Amino acid sequence: MSAYYSTLKRGLKWFRKVGMEYLFGMALVNAWIIYNMKNEKKVSKKEFTEALIQSITGKNICPDRNQVTPTADHILEMSSKRRNCVGCYEKLREIMKSSEVKRKVKKIKTYCRMCKQNLCAKCFKDSH
Repeated sequence: MSAYYSTLKRGLKWFRKVGMEYLFGMALVNAWIIYNMKNEKKVSKKEFTEALIQSITGKNICPDRNQVTPTADHILEMSSKRRNCVGCYEKLREIMKSSEVKRKVKKIKTYCRMCKQNLCAKCFKDSH
């Protein structure tokens, strides 16, 4: 039963895989079986696992349908020249003089194709 929704990740050593599978997987299956025996409403193992994760972490694991996703046109691309990150420049400009900012701002080779602005990965994520 626990093999249907395996929690194992590639790259772990075999003993860690075995420990995770038997300790967490079997505990999850046992809890699911007990839950279905005690309650009249039967739930699938996947639903039970998702509800358990949500109750432990306090977060919804399914993405919100109302959340705006960035359009396919906004993509970070590489350029041949290194330039200042616009987002980092604006943030630093609020607390420093422009002469100081020019020396401290990140030099990057990435830009947003749609906005035509040079942005580092962090500023791209924040602004899009």
